[in-house]
Amino acid sequence: MSDLEMFAPGEGGGEQMSEQAFEQFKEQMKAAAAGLKQLQKDEGKQKKKEDRLTKILLQFFKDPKKKDILLLAARVLEQNIPAHFALSILVLGEEQFEKEVVFMDEEDKKNHTITPIQVDSKYSSNPKIKADLNLWALGMLVQSTFNTPRMKKTAFDDSGKVKLILIQFAVFVMRDYLVKHGVLPTYSELKEFVENLFAGVFVGIPN
Repeated sequence: MSDLEMFAPGEGGGEQMSEQAFEQFKEQMKAAAAGLKQLQKDEGKQKKKEDRLTKILLQFFKDPKKKDILLLAARVLEQNIPAHFALSILVLGEEQFEKEVVFMDEEDKKNHTITPIQVDSKYSSNPKIKADLNLWALGMLVQSTFNTPRMKKTAFDDSGKVKLILIQFAVFVMRDYLVKHGVLPTYSELKEFVENLFAGVFVGIPN
């Protein structure tokens, strides 16, 4: 058994999400969704964008197969990390959602001068995986630019490093994605990849 297979959500152990915990998580997600709707509520166009993100976010906790990933998502939200950034991690490989998380309309494209991160990894030999990872990185990069002060305050620990729960969340999302494509990575190699990816994503957010 690989170290990734042995690794459970959290910092170890074999914890699974119980039905009660899952119900509590759904309530947390509803609260996060409500929070998204309240952000800049007086700006109609912005609210429409946030409503679309909210609808995407709410789709995920309906799938019982994603309980372990959603448990980590709940812990990310408990750290007050913006829900829209958590969503940008969650949508890896979800084609019906991921492009909306990156850019939701043509005006967004005009208003953002973000240079996409070119993801280079051992998985890049597969064109589909390479494209999905590049889009994943771009989505995180775009969403990290919204509410930058809150990102700076919540995404990093006291030593200035990206919080472990955020890294674990991205690792498990990426693990599930790669397994679907017939790739069986180890936890250590995924953790290293995610840490390097976050370094690029957060380069514009001094900690």
